[in-house]
Amino acid sequence: MRYSSHMHMRLEGMLFNTPKDVEHFLETMNGFVHLAYEKDIETLTEFAQELGGPETLEPWDIYYYQTKYLERHASFNWGDILNYFTFEGFWEAYTEHQKQAFGLIYKKTEAIETPHPDCEAYYVHLEDNPEEVAAVVYLDYFKSDHKRLGGWAKYIKRSHLDKNGVRQIPHIHVLTNFPVKNTKPDERHKIFYVNFDTGFHEGGHLAHNACSNTQEFSKMAGSNIAYDLVEIPAKQQNRFVPLQKLLQPVLKNYQTGEPVPEATLDAFYNAGRHLNSMNIKYALEWTSIDFLVHKAAADGHIQTADDLERVEEEFFRNFYGDLPQQYPVRTANLRHIFISSYDCVLYNYHLADIITYARRAEHVEQGLYDEDLTQKMLDFMAAGDTRPPKELLQEFMGSKDIALVPYLKAQGLVPKDTPNDQHMFTL
Repeated sequence: MRYSSHMHMRLEGMLFNTPKDVEHFLETMNGFVHLAYEKDIETLTEFAQELGGPETLEPWDIYYYQTKYLERHASFNWGDILNYFTFEGFWEAYTEHQKQAFGLIYKKTEAIETPHPDCEAYYVHLEDNPEEVAAVVYLDYFKSDHKRLGGWAKYIKRSHLDKNGVRQIPHIHVLTNFPVKNTKPDERHKIFYVNFDTGFHEGGHLAHNACSNTQEFSKMAGSNIAYDLVEIPAKQQNRFVPLQKLLQPVLKNYQTGEPVPEATLDAFYNAGRHLNSMNIKYALEWTSIDFLVHKAAADGHIQTADDLERVEEEFFRNFYGDLPQQYPVRTANLRHIFISSYDCVLYNYHLADIITYARRAEHVEQGLYDEDLTQKMLDFMAAGDTRPPKELLQEFMGSKDIALVPYLKAQGLVPKDTPNDQHMFTL
């Protein structure tokens, strides 16, 4: 066999192309996250005891007391802001963002048949060339019985040159699970913050393919790149969703149309600075157990179901130590293992987060859009898989070094005065 294990096969051609590279990355991430998690659990335990709660928090206690903590210390309650997230507000923010960030203009068309009435077809044009169609997209946002959970972008056809040398434009199908479409004519369609986040994320994947300039081979076009880089355009878009400048104009009460009170939006942002290690620790748990199971299998340590259970239990003892685990995750929850493009490379979400903040660290406070970042992102997306991943990422970053600290500071995991160059990854 050419490869010593499934993991070695999957990592070939990646930015992190050996198990040792991935292990170092995850251990470094978890080192910072775990220290912050310890402090947050201590803070939450003391708070729970003030309310007459248990001396030791169990996994099922954490979310309850986390919610109560945010109500007291951030003056935030989800009930205060839920009624202001609407599909109309999302669509207004999303289309303006796609225009500003990528120069993409959406024009709805009835000329293309769609799978069902809630799925709508659009021609996507480049702002500087409005007569030419850059992509055909099918936007299937609303929940229905035929969908699995989550959100994803599916590529019906990628950009390429046909046998006559004519460029074939990509056809992209975006599917999400926004709440079932509202049919009341006098009300806006109420959705949730997570729908904003998901819609922008999948829009990043859509733009990656719409802006692809790799014409020769469809297998090298758009998001057909090293899989540990594929989430970078999508995560760049997630970075825009929490920015107040983007949300303030579009958050309106779904019944009355009144704009969200400024104090409510301020509390929403302030809440994101409290106990944030818990969300990141949980996400890192999924990534780490995915890596561990593949590594243990590669090393010959998993031969039976009992072996798998032993490996899982050992992982959780090491990952959480004496601290409570928030939610029980097991390999049975990881449906992608050994069967999808994400197996072995779930770390790509964390890597994309770090790159997003590292690339924006110098100008994040200067305004919503940055001309240099926009052009670098367009160049990154246009290249597809025609360049080695390290070379492609280095050009996007403008350096061989990736700073970890901007992401850690943004998540409240290290002090704000920590120098950005204190912890670096070198490509």
